[in-house]
Amino acid sequence: MMYDIRYFTFVDPSVNANKFWEIWLDNDVNVCAHWRRIGTSGQSRTWSFATKGIAVQELHKMVSYKLNKGYREVTGEAFVKRLPDDDEPAIDFPKPPVARRKTKWSQVLDQC
Repeated sequence: MMYDIRYFTFVDPSVNANKFWEIWLDNDVNVCAHWRRIGTSGQSRTWSFATKGIAVQELHKMVSYKLNKGYREVTGEAFVKRLPDDDEPAIDFPKPPVARRKTKWSQVLDQC
């Protein structure tokens, strides 16, 4: 089951930043994120958690971190997630490697 996608942008001409970051909860225990510089193919990552409660809590931590970095959420009519047409191939994001050690969220999200 896929939930609403939250979409954020960061635009700062002084540092040549023009990127987006989106995040969603998938199957109740997976937090999925996709990010890229606008105009490139980008990257994605999925984190799995033991329960839905923990996954939601971690999703909120990630969102707070991005908002503190200067990202702005795009909502309402300004953002409509376009689904692929029947004749378009589905987007198949590569599976991320399994983390072998604990990492601080700030280190992980700085890569996004």
